[in-house]
Amino acid sequence: MLDEKFKIAEQKLYDYQKIKIEINSIKLDLKKIENSDRLDQIEFFKKEILEREIQIQKIENAMDLLNEEERKIVEYRYLKKKGSSYKWEYISSMVGFSVSQCKKMRVNIINKIKELI
Repeated sequence: MLDEKFKIAEQKLYDYQKIKIEINSIKLDLKKIENSDRLDQIEFFKKEILEREIQIQKIENAMDLLNEEERKIVEYRYLKKKGSSYKWEYISSMVGFSVSQCKKMRVNIINKIKELI
């Protein structure tokens, strides 16, 4: 059974590209109001950007714990552009392990990094 931290960590991996897109969108909103007197909104946008950038950095730092095959599994399964994560069959052919081995590795990988992200 997967624990709650595991599920949260996996969702953060799935959200990686979305978070990057949100950062860019918020930066555009910030540009739109930078020269106004709306300091409260400016500070809000800056805080939102910082929170998302920290989340991205946490994921990228956690990736440093992984070996090459583990990194590839995470990248193919989670970090590709939104909606284009690869199926297990493709991932297994790319890393040279069976589908069941890749799925088991996924659990071990997320358990390894869940406390960091």
